[in-house]
Amino acid sequence: MKLLRFLFIILALFAFEVCSATAGLYRDPGGAFTIEVPTGWEVQRNRESAGWITRISSDQFVAKVTILANPITPLDEYPNELQETMIREIAQPHFIGWVKALKSQSRVELERKVYKTMFLGSDALRMDVQYFREDKNDPRRAYALFFFKGNNAFFVTPSGSPIGFPKADKIVSTMRITIQNEPAE
Repeated sequence: MKLLRFLFIILALFAFEVCSATAGLYRDPGGAFTIEVPTGWEVQRNRESAGWITRISSDQFVAKVTILANPITPLDEYPNELQETMIREIAQPHFIGWVKALKSQSRVELERKVYKTMFLGSDALRMDVQYFREDKNDPRRAYALFFFKGNNAFFVTPSGSPIGFPKADKIVSTMRITIQNEPAE
């Protein structure tokens, strides 16, 4: 039984990694991006059914940034009109799943339906929401961004309390994408 418990712990350590809560530049182990992490925020990266997910969170500020990065074939070779269609079609289930997950935990109010924007020099789709969990940290704010850059598709969601959300949004603004010759794992 002790051996089984030990093996479970080892497997759990391989399933995700937690980085120390020190300020500095976080480099995605898959090579997809870098992002500045403030002092006191924790970084966790794990593989889920949707792909590699990195969470940067702060209990103090009741805020987090979630980054889903999945390898793709670069879209540069396709006509712009087709690229726009691909972005919309691939992004739709991400936005639907995100709102559904929020609604399972809180009351959600759409501030703005999905709209086209730019992020890091790339076309992106964005949705803004306000949500309530009926506690002292309400109303919470969040937005979701979907974009292609380099060899990856990204779904980025900063969220948090009135004090934490601006801090999470600032973290997202420090994100830089690593352009690679091969898709990130």
